[in-house]
Amino acid sequence: MTVSDPGTQGALPSPVSNRARTERLEEEPMMSRLLVLSLAAALVAGSAAPAFACGMYKQEVEPASNRIASAKQYLEKNSLDEAAAYARSVAHDRKLDKKTRAEAYSLAGVIRWKQGNKNAAKQNFKKARELDPSQYENVVATQSDAAAIRAIVEEA
Repeated sequence: MTVSDPGTQGALPSPVSNRARTERLEEEPMMSRLLVLSLAAALVAGSAAPAFACGMYKQEVEPASNRIASAKQYLEKNSLDEAAAYARSVAHDRKLDKKTRAEAYSLAGVIRWKQGNKNAAKQNFKKARELDPSQYENVVATQSDAAAIRAIVEEA
């Protein structure tokens, strides 16, 4: 029986090629493991490099005073969702002083009030009053419906 005659169709593979194929198949799992381990090591070792390269860690947060000013501007334009996002970003920033956060919570309360969400408004106003009652009062005093706002905050 000819093992691999080029002129013969459907020739059987030689025993040498079978042995080589068997050895290659036995090596593949080991090579796959090495490849996976190498990739994992490269990812772990270099995972922060792209972030540093693009400056992601250097991004500065806009100052709280600018974010509060933006919240007020959007509130004046009746763009309540945008205003709420700016107010929340300051209110939830625990690194800021109480006075600044109280102003942001008060603004968030006004925004929720204007959106018709009285319960959320009440929670924001109460949080503002806990942090700094004078800031709460300063913001509420500028509202045309200040008496109604004060009334819901005083409710039990």
